[in-house]
Amino acid sequence: MAESPTGSASTAETPSASSVVALKVTVPSLMTAPHDSEREARLLRVAQSANVIPLWETFRQAGGRFILVFPFMPYDLESLLHQSTFSHSQARSCLRDLFSALAHVHSLGIIHRDVKPSNILLKSASGPAYLADFGIAWSKEDPASEPVDEKITDVGTTCYRPPELLFGNKAYGPALDLWAAGCVVAEVVDSRHKTLFDSGELGSELALIKSIFQSLGTPTTEVWPVCKSFSSETRPTR
Repeated sequence: MAESPTGSASTAETPSASSVVALKVTVPSLMTAPHDSEREARLLRVAQSANVIPLWETFRQAGGRFILVFPFMPYDLESLLHQSTFSHSQARSCLRDLFSALAHVHSLGIIHRDVKPSNILLKSASGPAYLADFGIAWSKEDPASEPVDEKITDVGTTCYRPPELLFGNKAYGPALDLWAAGCVVAEVVDSRHKTLFDSGELGSELALIKSIFQSLGTPTTEVWPVCKSFSSETRPTR
């Protein structure tokens, strides 16, 4: 039985019998925290907007499979960055759509928690761009999300993770997404399209902390007062 999204209609195109779709198939055994496809579906219904990937419908299959149906998007920012034909104007348009999506979801109290180029999908190389993959997104209003001050810290992709996450701050907020978005901007404008910070070949958090501090300087409590709230075991020292 299909479960159509509720609420006002999305600004994205309406599906038709000839629409090409993308299916996200999940099974209960893979839904370990913070991954939750049913929460993803609920948050996408709440977050419908011009630059959030539209959820067309959901349905279930035998064996507990839960399927989310999206419009097929043939491009993503990560792949476009490595194409010589991707222009500055296209990049600006893509980034504008990303920040429009973040402003919208943050106004609803939703934190995406995995902003990165591969999660920015495009209908064409010229846009529009959509923020996608809300599989680990968080909202205070959703019953499957963690308590406000006890959020899971194992979220995001390593080189886009902010310092407060690396030091175990469980009370993080939307700034987590903005840090990641800033890293995306830096990657877009860099002529080589390298990530702003380097987590090493193994994706090490220690390597990432070193890269951030070498690039920006080692923080003090004066420039990073929120670190005073971290536990003594995780608080950075000089």
